[in-house]
Amino acid sequence: GVGGPSKLVYRVGPPAASAAGFAVDSSSGVVSTTTVFDRLVVSQATFNVTCKDTAGHTAVAQVKVNILDHRLRPVYNLTVQDLDAGQNANVSLTLVSGNDRGWFSIVDGFKLTAASNIDREAPGLAYDSAGNGRVLLVVMATDAGSPTRLSSTGILTVLVGDVNDSPPRFAAGTENRQYQLAESTSVGSVVVPGFDVLDNDLATTNSFVFSLGVDGNFNETFQITPGGSLKLNKQLSRAAKAQFNLTIYLTDGVFNTSTFITIIVMDSNNNSPVFGSPLYQFFVTENDRSGVTGQLIGQVQADDPDTGLNGKVVYSVGSPSNHRYLLAISENGTVTLNGTLDREANAMLVFSIVASDMGVSPRFTTAELRLTILDINDNQPEFTAPQYVGSVPENSPAGTEVYFLPSLQATDRDADNNSFIEYSIVDSPSLPFVINASTGSLTVAPGASLDREALSSGASFAFTVAAFNSRGQPSTLNRTLVSVVVRLADVNDNAPTFGSGGAGYNFSVSEGAGQFTSVGRVAATDPDAGDNGTVMYFIVSGSDSRFVINISTGEIQLLYPVDRELKDFYLLNVSAVDRGSPALSSFVGVSVVVTDINDVAPTFQPSASTTFVLTEESMGVRVVGRLNATDADFGDNGRVTYFLTDSTALATFKLNASDGLLTTVETVQFSQSSCSEDSGAPTSLTGTTEVTVRLSDVNDWSPTFSETEYRLTAFDNPTDDTQPRRNGTAALLIFLNQITDQLPTFSQVNYQFSLAENSSPGSLVGAVNATLSAGSAFSVRYRLLNEVKGNITVRPGAQPDRENSSQTPYLVITVMAFTDSTPSRQAFSVVLVTLTDVNDNSPQFAAPSYTFAVVEEPARLPFSVGFVSASDADAGSNAAVFFAILGDTSGLFEVDSGTGKITAVKRLNREAAARYTFQVVAADGGSPARSTTVGVVVQLEDVNDNPPSLPTLVSANVTEGLPADTLVTMVTASDPDIGLNATVGFRLIQTEVPPMFYLQPDGAGNVSVKTLGKLDYATKSLYNLILIAYDLGNPSLSSTATLSATVQRLDRSVPRFDSTFYNASLPDNLAPGTPVFDIPASSTGVAFNYSLGSSGNANGAFVINSRG
Repeated sequence: GVGGPSKLVYRVGPPAASAAGFAVDSSSGVVSTTTVFDRLVVSQATFNVTCKDTAGHTAVAQVKVNILDHRLRPVYNLTVQDLDAGQNANVSLTLVSGNDRGWFSIVDGFKLTAASNIDREAPGLAYDSAGNGRVLLVVMATDAGSPTRLSSTGILTVLVGDVNDSPPRFAAGTENRQYQLAESTSVGSVVVPGFDVLDNDLATTNSFVFSLGVDGNFNETFQITPGGSLKLNKQLSRAAKAQFNLTIYLTDGVFNTSTFITIIVMDSNNNSPVFGSPLYQFFVTENDRSGVTGQLIGQVQADDPDTGLNGKVVYSVGSPSNHRYLLAISENGTVTLNGTLDREANAMLVFSIVASDMGVSPRFTTAELRLTILDINDNQPEFTAPQYVGSVPENSPAGTEVYFLPSLQATDRDADNNSFIEYSIVDSPSLPFVINASTGSLTVAPGASLDREALSSGASFAFTVAAFNSRGQPSTLNRTLVSVVVRLADVNDNAPTFGSGGAGYNFSVSEGAGQFTSVGRVAATDPDAGDNGTVMYFIVSGSDSRFVINISTGEIQLLYPVDRELKDFYLLNVSAVDRGSPALSSFVGVSVVVTDINDVAPTFQPSASTTFVLTEESMGVRVVGRLNATDADFGDNGRVTYFLTDSTALATFKLNASDGLLTTVETVQFSQSSCSEDSGAPTSLTGTTEVTVRLSDVNDWSPTFSETEYRLTAFDNPTDDTQPRRNGTAALLIFLNQITDQLPTFSQVNYQFSLAENSSPGSLVGAVNATLSAGSAFSVRYRLLNEVKGNITVRPGAQPDRENSSQTPYLVITVMAFTDSTPSRQAFSVVLVTLTDVNDNSPQFAAPSYTFAVVEEPARLPFSVGFVSASDADAGSNAAVFFAILGDTSGLFEVDSGTGKITAVKRLNREAAARYTFQVVAADGGSPARSTTVGVVVQLEDVNDNPPSLPTLVSANVTEGLPADTLVTMVTASDPDIGLNATVGFRLIQTEVPPMFYLQPDGAGNVSVKTLGKLDYATKSLYNLILIAYDLGNPSLSSTATLSATVQRLDRSVPRFDSTFYNASLPDNLAPGTPVFDIPASSTGVAFNYSLGSSGNANGAFVINSRG
């Protein structure tokens, strides 16, 4: 049931008579016998047992008990020996004496049996040492002899063993015994160690079990062990029950018995006084001197149910110790006040009052007494700060509240009407603000226009606010003034304005300027304040990645060299963006003119050489042709002047310096180089070309003899190939000698030989052969050869070099074969000697080293890095150049073996490596191959591909009540990029109105999170803010962190001043020791002392005692 299990009580019946000889334990339900049964009389007993709980519910069960036969009368055979025979040996036995109780008999002449129930506990029965009953029988043995029957006697000892056939009984004096027990006796204490019990049976046949009756054992206060030890089960209370009448039950397993005892509970001062109420509330007016001593404020009452001095109650004031003297409590509980109270010091005093009895060991109890001090108007309004500085966004509409930290508020230490405060603005009729008379809330006045940029007063208003008490009585102190300053918080309502007035900027930069050369500076102003007025500059378009701009100063710099010959003008679209949210911006055009430097030499068309053909004529000036050279530079740097480089040509040709017209001075064949130069400063550049003037012959000369008289050897077939033929005459004397009319005949019309370049002198080139007809008496000789046999060899001291620019790879030699006759007969043949190439030149790179600049993270792979080029002066396969990369580049780069194009084939990450250095080898196709290496540097330019790194979650704790600008935490952001891409700015997103935090970055990636005012744990204990870190790349990348600021409770036990500022005016010449004023401070439950700091206390002019 509810409240715990019910108590069950067992009884025999109904009807009770049916259970004669049986009993049941009322607590345990154990059924036992109360008498000895004889199975021969009763073999089975049937009766009912009733069970009843404390709620009155009953149940009946039928019990059947079978009586077992275990007491069959024993029969013992007695043996007697008679030495006779026959009839004389037949012996019979009789009991002579010892059978006074008739317990035994002899049957069948020699069998001893029990004649009746044998009782070990029969009076007068003797016992042996083991407790067995002892019976001595005298038995006579008589034979059947004739004529005389003979007999003899013997003693038979019969031991009677014990069975449990005697009921137990409590010893005399146990019945209705009284015990006294103190009510303070501990639970578990032994009340009665045991009960004296008597039983005629042996102890070995008994099993005593004690139990406690339910009736009289109130609330189960007592319990008894099976061995008979009575103990206290629950705490005694004399007030609850002063006397217990207990029934003690005993069973030996067969028989049951019971007895009664009485326990009287003695008073032990175990009750504390009890107040009629745990809380008493009384009232008294502050500063009431009508009854300075003994002013009645109320009465308390406490009762103690104990008796005598244990129940007599006296009163006292327990705490607080520093106010105990204020109250006195009489014996009847009357409470009186000693002295006066100040409500503003303590609006309520809480006392602990004590009621104690007068027992030997007094007991006491406490109650709370709350003494409420009623107010009188003895204080004037006080502002919570000596001065207030508030802010309101400019352009705020009417009704917008000005934000103050701390709030513009006055308090009056009095209560109710005595503390009623109204507010007003003093003597400022044109102020654009109104004040709520009840709350002190300052709001924008209807029709007011708040434009921070239009104000000349420093964007702030200063005025005075009054707080006065119009309802307090008496109204002696009712007005207090305070200085108020309202600052207009800037709103981002102005976009930056460029100083050019929107007309744009015009700058110029030389095409030879180096990286980061300053091009010019744009400047924009923003009349807003703070971030709203901080201007950032960006190049929006038009730079072709050649220019960058300083985000803060607006200075435009050259990022990569510009080439005027490729592009001579850039129009940049520059934006000025403030840091407001949302940001405002404006744009301006910036014209950048690329000025020329003399970096391009004039170029002839065609560039290699120019050939003019001029018909041979008589002397006179003739136009040969016009040379054309151009220069891509501008102005004087691009104006071309022509001149001849060989001074010997000046006697034959004249070259017009301005237009390149080439004319003759006299008739001649001429091949010479011509130059053109520009007029650039400081150094002119020159271009050259080779000009060949070929004169076509005109047959304008007649043959002339060198002598007027000749001695000739005539031969036939004279020839003259000149057309038309002309004849000359001379005196001719002819002497006839032996002649031959046979001409040498070459075996070949012409010969072709090859000669390896660099062949040593004397190396055989080849052999020519010319012959005469058979039988000729003459022999053939060769001219220009050093051997008559016609072998051609390399001349001593010569070094054939195919690559020598002064030599030609093809040598044409005319060989003359002539006879040794007079006159000699001659024949001619042409020998073409080709110099074959030897791999004697290594490839040469066009530059001593190569540096390429590429942006990291190219959009597509492979990505072209640049070209290397090399040439080989040899020919054929010896001049074929193949490229390869030397060194480990981690497979990032490849080079085209044929073109020298270097490509990036894997992702390039500047943050992993900003610079790669390796070598490229150029090898020719000769055997063995020759090679040359060149150094290559690949410089990665940064791309804004990394957002600033922030911790995901930043947790910080800040104690409530600390002043504004308190550091909450510092957060560091890092960006692996460089330049503006790694320059980090911060923003803070907070939903609280007004905001409670602001950021203070240090420009090095660190930002301090600080408070805008005091935090109040009761108002808000947790702030979840979003911190954004962004870089200044284009486009900007950002990351966010959750900033969790937990406001911790202020330790109120630390002493704190009631105000952060105190002000006092003192007259001159005050005597030392003159009080100035008290400085109130308070703490919770902790004593404290005052001390004066040294700062500001010049010459130790002031002292403060330990009480302030």
